Amino acid sequence: MIVLDTTIVNVALPSIAADLGFSKTSLVWVVNAYMLDRTRAVSAVARAQP
Repeated sequence: MIVLDTTIVNVALPSIAADLGFSKTSLVWVVNAYMLDRTRAVSAVARAQP
């Protein structure tokens, strides 16, 4: 599932860059921030399971 989520973010990058005026360097930060947040969320859910 995480691969699909990352693919969706990567497909959206041109629109993000055009709409928000982000540089390529900023787009790398967008992907990294998304992946870190997903990792944190998955870890939190896994910890909550008995």
